[in-house]
Amino acid sequence: MQVLYGPDKVDVVPLTLRWEEVGVAEGALVQVDWRGVVTNFTGVLQGHTSTVNAVANLGNGKIASASHDRTVRIWNASGKCEKILDGDSGFLFAVAHLGNGRLATGAFDETVRIWGADGESEKVLKGHTDLVVSVISLGDGRVASGSYDRTVRIWDANGECQMVLEGHQDDVYSVASMGDGRLVSGSYDGTIRIWSADGQCERQLTGHTDIVRSVASLGDGRVISGSYDMTVRVWSADGWCEMILEGHTGVVSCVASLGKGEIASGSADKTVRVWGADGQCRQVFKGHTDTIVCVESLGDGRVVSGSQDFTLRVWSPDGQCE
Repeated sequence: MQVLYGPDKVDVVPLTLRWEEVGVAEGALVQVDWRGVVTNFTGVLQGHTSTVNAVANLGNGKIASASHDRTVRIWNASGKCEKILDGDSGFLFAVAHLGNGRLATGAFDETVRIWGADGESEKVLKGHTDLVVSVISLGDGRVASGSYDRTVRIWDANGECQMVLEGHQDDVYSVASMGDGRLVSGSYDGTIRIWSADGQCERQLTGHTDIVRSVASLGDGRVISGSYDMTVRVWSADGWCEMILEGHTGVVSCVASLGKGEIASGSADKTVRVWGADGQCRQVFKGHTDTIVCVESLGDGRVVSGSQDFTLRVWSPDGQCE
Protein backbone atom coordinates (compact mmCIF):
# COMPACT_ATOMS: atom_id res chain seq x y z
CA MET A 1 0.00 0.00 0.00
CA GLN A 2 1.38 3.43 -0.89
CA VAL A 3 0.49 7.10 -0.55
CA LEU A 4 1.18 9.64 -3.27
CA TYR A 5 1.51 13.22 -2.05
CA GLY A 6 2.80 16.63 -3.01
CA PRO A 7 1.63 19.28 -5.47
CA ASP A 8 1.76 16.92 -8.42
CA LYS A 9 1.26 13.64 -6.50
CA VAL A 10 4.67 12.46 -7.65
CA ASP A 11 6.26 11.30 -4.41
CA VAL A 12 5.53 7.78 -3.20
CA VAL A 13 5.98 6.56 0.38
CA PRO A 14 4.81 3.50 2.34
CA LEU A 15 1.55 4.10 4.14
CA THR A 16 3.16 2.64 7.29
CA LEU A 17 5.26 5.81 7.75
CA ARG A 18 4.00 8.61 9.98
CA TRP A 19 2.92 11.67 8.01
CA GLU A 20 5.40 13.99 9.73
CA GLU A 21 8.27 11.65 8.84
CA VAL A 22 7.84 12.47 5.16
CA GLY A 23 6.88 16.11 5.48
CA VAL A 24 3.14 15.86 4.84
CA ALA A 25 1.48 18.87 6.45
CA GLU A 26 -1.64 18.56 8.54
CA GLY A 27 -4.68 18.97 6.31
CA ALA A 28 -2.78 18.16 3.12
CA LEU A 29 -4.58 16.28 0.38
CA VAL A 30 -3.23 12.77 -0.14
CA GLN A 31 -4.09 10.08 -2.64
CA VAL A 32 -3.90 6.42 -1.67
CA ASP A 33 -2.71 3.96 -4.31
CA TRP A 34 -4.47 0.64 -3.54
CA ARG A 35 -3.01 -1.29 -6.46
CA GLY A 36 -1.92 -4.74 -5.41
CA VAL A 37 -3.55 -4.39 -1.99
CA VAL A 38 -6.18 -6.92 -0.90
CA THR A 39 -8.08 -6.28 2.31
CA ASN A 40 -10.58 -8.49 4.09
CA PHE A 41 -10.25 -11.32 1.59
CA THR A 42 -13.07 -13.85 1.61
CA GLY A 43 -13.34 -16.95 -0.51
CA VAL A 44 -12.26 -20.55 -0.99
CA LEU A 45 -8.61 -21.58 -0.62
CA GLN A 46 -7.79 -24.58 -2.79
CA GLY A 47 -4.58 -26.56 -3.07
CA HIS A 48 -4.57 -29.25 -0.43
CA THR A 49 -5.18 -32.76 -1.78
CA SER A 50 -6.69 -34.22 1.38
CA THR A 51 -8.51 -33.20 4.60
CA VAL A 52 -7.54 -29.86 6.12
CA ASN A 53 -7.04 -30.81 9.76
CA ALA A 54 -5.90 -27.54 11.33
CA VAL A 55 -5.60 -23.84 10.68
CA ALA A 56 -3.68 -21.03 12.39
CA ASN A 57 -3.96 -17.25 12.17
CA LEU A 58 -0.51 -15.81 11.38
CA GLY A 59 -1.61 -12.19 11.57
CA ASN A 60 -1.66 -9.57 8.82
CA GLY A 61 -4.25 -11.61 6.96
CA LYS A 62 -1.99 -14.64 6.55
CA ILE A 63 -3.08 -18.20 7.38
CA ALA A 64 -1.32 -21.54 7.88
CA SER A 65 -3.11 -24.83 7.26
CA ALA A 66 -2.08 -28.41 8.01
CA SER A 67 -3.44 -31.35 6.09
CA HIS A 68 -3.73 -35.09 5.76
CA ASP A 69 -1.78 -34.57 2.51
CA ARG A 70 1.33 -34.22 4.76
CA THR A 71 1.91 -30.53 4.04
CA VAL A 72 1.50 -27.15 5.63
CA ARG A 73 0.45 -24.35 3.32
CA ILE A 74 1.00 -20.65 4.00
CA TRP A 75 -1.66 -18.42 2.45
CA ASN A 76 -1.12 -14.70 1.98
CA ALA A 77 -3.64 -11.93 2.61
CA SER A 78 -5.02 -12.23 -0.92
CA GLY A 79 -5.72 -15.95 -0.53
CA LYS A 80 -2.78 -17.19 -2.58
CA CYS A 81 -0.55 -20.05 -1.43
CA GLU A 82 2.92 -18.58 -1.05
CA LYS A 83 4.75 -21.48 0.56
CA ILE A 84 4.41 -25.25 1.09
CA LEU A 85 6.16 -26.98 4.00
CA ASP A 86 6.83 -30.71 3.79
CA GLY A 87 8.84 -32.47 6.47
CA ASP A 88 8.05 -36.12 5.76
CA SER A 89 6.24 -36.48 9.09
CA GLY A 90 3.22 -38.28 7.66
CA PHE A 91 -0.30 -36.92 8.04
CA LEU A 92 -0.33 -33.51 9.76
CA PHE A 93 -3.04 -33.00 12.37
CA ALA A 94 -2.13 -29.71 14.04
CA VAL A 95 -0.44 -26.38 13.41
CA ALA A 96 0.30 -23.43 15.71
CA HIS A 97 1.92 -20.04 15.19
CA LEU A 98 4.91 -19.47 17.46
CA GLY A 99 5.49 -15.86 16.39
CA ASN A 100 7.92 -14.29 13.94
CA GLY A 101 6.75 -16.63 11.18
CA ARG A 102 7.75 -19.79 13.04
CA LEU A 103 5.33 -22.73 13.30
CA ALA A 104 4.82 -25.94 15.24
CA THR A 105 3.06 -28.99 13.79
CA GLY A 106 1.79 -32.27 15.21
CA ALA A 107 1.92 -35.41 13.12
CA PHE A 108 1.17 -39.06 12.52
CA ASP A 109 4.79 -39.99 13.29
CA GLU A 110 4.26 -39.09 16.98
CA THR A 111 6.38 -35.91 16.79
CA VAL A 112 6.10 -32.17 17.15
CA ARG A 113 8.10 -30.31 14.51
CA ILE A 114 9.29 -26.70 14.76
CA TRP A 115 9.56 -24.75 11.50
CA GLY A 116 11.57 -21.60 10.88
CA ALA A 117 10.20 -18.52 9.15
CA ASP A 118 12.02 -19.69 6.02
CA GLY A 119 9.88 -22.84 5.91
CA GLU A 120 12.73 -25.14 6.92
CA SER A 121 12.47 -27.68 9.74
CA GLU A 122 14.42 -26.45 12.79
CA LYS A 123 13.91 -29.33 15.22
CA VAL A 124 11.81 -32.42 15.88
CA LEU A 125 10.44 -32.98 19.40
CA LYS A 126 10.16 -36.64 20.35
CA GLY A 127 8.51 -38.23 23.37
CA HIS A 128 4.89 -38.94 22.54
CA THR A 129 4.09 -42.57 21.81
CA ASP A 130 1.11 -42.04 19.52
CA LEU A 131 -0.31 -39.49 17.07
CA VAL A 132 0.12 -35.82 18.00
CA VAL A 133 -3.19 -34.18 17.15
CA SER A 134 -3.00 -30.82 18.94
CA VAL A 135 -0.24 -28.22 19.35
CA ILE A 136 -0.36 -24.71 20.80
CA SER A 137 2.10 -21.93 21.51
CA LEU A 138 2.50 -20.92 25.15
CA GLY A 139 3.85 -17.53 24.10
CA ASP A 140 7.34 -17.78 25.60
CA GLY A 141 9.02 -20.15 23.18
CA ARG A 142 7.35 -23.13 24.79
CA VAL A 143 4.89 -25.47 23.11
CA ALA A 144 2.15 -27.75 24.46
CA SER A 145 0.99 -30.84 22.59
CA GLY A 146 -1.83 -33.36 22.97
CA SER A 147 -1.66 -36.95 21.78
CA TYR A 148 -3.49 -40.20 21.34
CA ASP A 149 -1.07 -41.52 24.00
CA ARG A 150 -3.48 -39.86 26.50
CA THR A 151 -0.99 -37.20 27.62
CA VAL A 152 -0.27 -33.51 27.24
CA ARG A 153 3.40 -32.55 27.00
CA ILE A 154 5.02 -29.19 27.67
CA TRP A 155 8.20 -28.48 25.69
CA ASP A 156 10.69 -25.72 26.47
CA ALA A 157 12.19 -23.34 23.90
CA ASN A 158 15.07 -25.76 23.32
CA GLY A 159 12.70 -28.62 22.47
CA GLU A 160 13.15 -30.49 25.74
CA CYS A 161 10.10 -31.98 27.44
CA GLN A 162 9.48 -30.10 30.70
CA MET A 163 6.33 -31.87 31.87
CA VAL A 164 4.02 -34.74 31.02
CA LEU A 165 0.42 -34.18 32.12
CA GLU A 166 -1.31 -37.48 32.79
CA GLY A 167 -4.86 -38.21 33.86
CA HIS A 168 -7.07 -38.64 30.81
CA GLN A 169 -8.31 -42.16 30.29
CA ASP A 170 -8.27 -42.02 26.49
CA ASP A 171 -6.93 -40.03 23.52
CA VAL A 172 -6.31 -36.30 24.09
CA TYR A 173 -7.89 -34.57 21.12
CA SER A 174 -7.48 -30.90 21.94
CA VAL A 175 -5.34 -28.59 24.08
CA ALA A 176 -5.75 -24.83 24.62
CA SER A 177 -4.10 -22.15 26.72
CA MET A 178 -6.12 -20.39 29.40
CA GLY A 179 -3.86 -17.35 29.07
CA ASP A 180 -2.72 -17.41 32.71
CA GLY A 181 -0.29 -20.32 32.62
CA ARG A 182 -3.01 -22.94 32.88
CA LEU A 183 -4.08 -25.34 30.14
CA VAL A 184 -7.35 -27.02 29.21
CA SER A 185 -7.61 -30.36 27.41
CA GLY A 186 -10.45 -32.38 25.90
CA SER A 187 -10.46 -36.14 25.44
CA TYR A 188 -12.03 -39.17 23.87
CA ASP A 189 -12.91 -40.11 27.50
CA GLY A 190 -15.64 -37.44 27.37
CA THR A 191 -14.04 -35.14 29.94
CA ILE A 192 -12.28 -31.79 30.06
CA ARG A 193 -9.36 -31.19 32.39
CA ILE A 194 -7.94 -27.91 33.66
CA TRP A 195 -4.21 -28.08 34.39
CA SER A 196 -2.29 -25.69 36.66
CA ALA A 197 0.96 -24.06 35.55
CA ASP A 198 2.88 -26.74 37.47
CA GLY A 199 1.12 -29.55 35.62
CA GLN A 200 -1.42 -30.57 38.24
CA CYS A 201 -5.02 -31.33 37.31
CA GLU A 202 -7.05 -28.65 39.07
CA ARG A 203 -10.46 -29.68 37.90
CA GLN A 204 -12.28 -32.21 35.73
CA LEU A 205 -15.35 -31.00 33.86
CA THR A 206 -18.02 -33.57 33.05
CA GLY A 207 -21.34 -33.20 31.28
CA HIS A 208 -20.82 -34.09 27.64
CA THR A 209 -22.34 -37.46 26.78
CA ASP A 210 -19.75 -38.37 24.15
CA ILE A 211 -16.17 -37.61 23.02
CA VAL A 212 -14.89 -34.06 23.59
CA ARG A 213 -13.37 -33.17 20.25
CA SER A 214 -12.34 -29.54 20.77
CA VAL A 215 -11.72 -27.04 23.56
CA ALA A 216 -10.89 -23.32 23.64
CA SER A 217 -10.59 -20.52 26.17
CA LEU A 218 -12.85 -17.47 26.16
CA GLY A 219 -10.05 -15.50 27.81
CA ASP A 220 -11.93 -14.70 31.03
CA GLY A 221 -11.48 -18.00 32.85
CA ARG A 222 -14.31 -19.65 30.98
CA VAL A 223 -13.91 -22.58 28.60
CA ILE A 224 -15.85 -23.77 25.57
CA SER A 225 -16.02 -27.32 24.24
CA GLY A 226 -17.38 -29.16 21.23
CA SER A 227 -18.44 -32.78 21.34
CA TYR A 228 -19.56 -35.79 19.40
CA ASP A 229 -22.85 -35.32 21.29
CA MET A 230 -23.52 -32.49 18.77
CA THR A 231 -23.42 -29.72 21.37
CA VAL A 232 -21.18 -26.84 22.37
CA ARG A 233 -20.85 -26.21 26.10
CA VAL A 234 -19.73 -23.06 27.90
CA TRP A 235 -18.10 -23.68 31.28
CA SER A 236 -17.75 -21.08 34.03
CA ALA A 237 -14.41 -20.26 35.65
CA ASP A 238 -15.32 -22.51 38.57
CA GLY A 239 -16.20 -25.45 36.35
CA TRP A 240 -19.97 -25.28 36.07
CA CYS A 241 -21.72 -25.65 32.72
CA GLU A 242 -23.27 -22.24 32.04
CA MET A 243 -24.82 -22.98 28.67
CA ILE A 244 -25.46 -25.82 26.24
CA LEU A 245 -25.59 -24.59 22.64
CA GLU A 246 -27.73 -26.81 20.46
CA GLY A 247 -28.38 -26.61 16.74
CA HIS A 248 -25.73 -28.66 14.96
CA THR A 249 -27.02 -31.91 13.49
CA GLY A 250 -23.66 -33.67 13.46
CA VAL A 251 -20.53 -34.04 15.55
CA VAL A 252 -19.12 -30.68 16.70
CA SER A 253 -15.50 -31.11 15.66
CA CYS A 254 -14.09 -27.65 16.39
CA VAL A 255 -14.73 -24.51 18.43
CA ALA A 256 -13.05 -21.10 18.57
CA SER A 257 -13.44 -17.89 20.52
CA LEU A 258 -14.33 -14.83 18.43
CA GLY A 259 -13.94 -12.37 21.30
CA LYS A 260 -16.53 -10.67 23.52
CA GLY A 261 -17.99 -14.04 24.45
CA GLU A 262 -18.88 -14.97 20.88
CA ILE A 263 -18.10 -18.47 19.60
CA ALA A 264 -17.64 -20.21 16.26
CA SER A 265 -18.20 -23.94 15.89
CA GLY A 266 -17.72 -26.34 12.99
CA SER A 267 -19.47 -29.63 12.49
CA ALA A 268 -19.90 -32.82 10.54
CA ASP A 269 -23.17 -31.25 9.38
CA LYS A 270 -20.94 -29.16 7.02
CA THR A 271 -21.79 -25.83 8.66
CA VAL A 272 -20.07 -23.21 10.77
CA ARG A 273 -22.26 -21.64 13.41
CA VAL A 274 -21.62 -18.33 15.12
CA TRP A 275 -23.06 -18.00 18.62
CA GLY A 276 -23.63 -14.79 20.54
CA ALA A 277 -22.46 -14.27 24.11
CA ASP A 278 -26.00 -15.14 25.20
CA GLY A 279 -25.75 -18.58 23.60
CA GLN A 280 -28.07 -17.82 20.72
CA CYS A 281 -27.09 -18.88 17.21
CA ARG A 282 -26.51 -15.69 15.24
CA GLN A 283 -25.52 -17.14 11.88
CA VAL A 284 -25.05 -20.40 10.00
CA PHE A 285 -22.36 -20.44 7.31
CA LYS A 286 -22.94 -22.94 4.51
CA GLY A 287 -20.64 -23.86 1.63
CA HIS A 288 -18.39 -26.73 2.62
CA THR A 289 -19.36 -30.06 1.06
CA ASP A 290 -17.99 -32.31 3.80
CA THR A 291 -17.25 -32.35 7.54
CA ILE A 292 -15.67 -29.18 8.94
CA VAL A 293 -12.61 -30.16 10.96
CA CYS A 294 -11.13 -26.84 12.10
CA VAL A 295 -12.19 -23.25 12.64
CA GLU A 296 -10.32 -20.12 13.70
CA SER A 297 -10.90 -16.41 14.16
CA LEU A 298 -8.84 -14.03 12.02
CA GLY A 299 -9.31 -11.31 14.62
CA ASP A 300 -11.10 -8.85 12.35
CA GLY A 301 -14.57 -10.38 12.26
CA ARG A 302 -13.67 -12.96 9.64
CA VAL A 303 -13.60 -16.70 10.32
CA VAL A 304 -11.59 -19.39 8.52
CA SER A 305 -12.62 -23.05 8.39
CA GLY A 306 -11.00 -26.22 7.05
CA SER A 307 -12.80 -29.32 5.86
CA GLN A 308 -12.68 -32.88 4.68
CA ASP A 309 -13.63 -31.42 1.28
CA PHE A 310 -9.90 -30.46 1.02
CA THR A 311 -10.59 -26.70 1.12
CA LEU A 312 -10.43 -23.75 3.48
CA ARG A 313 -13.08 -21.08 3.45
CA VAL A 314 -12.62 -17.53 4.67
CA TRP A 315 -15.97 -16.08 5.75
CA SER A 316 -16.90 -12.42 6.12
CA PRO A 317 -18.64 -11.38 9.37
CA ASP A 318 -22.00 -11.72 7.60
CA GLY A 319 -21.23 -15.23 6.34
CA GLN A 320 -20.21 -14.42 2.78
CA CYS A 321 -17.51 -16.58 1.16
CA GLU A 322 -16.97 -15.46 -2.42
